[in-house]
Amino acid sequence: MSYSNKKVTGVWVDHGEAFLINTSDKSNTGNYTIAEKIINKHHHDHGSSEKTHQNKTAQELHKYFDGITNHIQGFDSILLFGPGKAQEELKNFLKDNMHFNEKEGVVKSGNRFTENEMIAFVRNNFLA
Repeated sequence: MSYSNKKVTGVWVDHGEAFLINTSDKSNTGNYTIAEKIINKHHHDHGSSEKTHQNKTAQELHKYFDGITNHIQGFDSILLFGPGKAQEELKNFLKDNMHFNEKEGVVKSGNRFTENEMIAFVRNNFLA
């Protein structure tokens, strides 16, 4: 698949933080960098019931994913990757957003990478 002339980004995501990796070069052969780092701000409420805790956790995750969404709306092709289930959960979150109906999305599993490894993973995906 050719990504030439498409605005592309990669998002390494887990439930605690997300790294947005992209290039300003529309041929997608240039330098990729970490453009944003987004932190999921957890509020620990030790005195509440489990149901209240689950609701607060779900609200925080929604707010976190909404913050990521705001940063990636302008991209044509989005690579979601990371450990665990967060990338699948973000993919499902994006399905409910009409701004992403026409966007190309790819989900891949990935481990805990160094920042340089994340950049290389995204660059290699869009150069393929």
